[in-house]
Amino acid sequence: MATPKEEHRGVIKGYFYACCPYCRTTIAQGKNGTDVFIKCPQCGRYIHVLIENDTVLTKLKEI
Repeated sequence: MATPKEEHRGVIKGYFYACCPYCRTTIAQGKNGTDVFIKCPQCGRYIHVLIENDTVLTKLKEI
């Protein structure tokens, strides 16, 4: 079985990453229970990020 040469240092155990569903830019890092609205720095849209039960949900902010 192959083993990685070195462990990726940017990934923190227990955290999840959310990406903008439109431009695919990484916009948030969080743990279970995260519920935030974030403005994407790339495309300028407001994104609702919800992290629950090891699942990341991103959707456009409803007005």
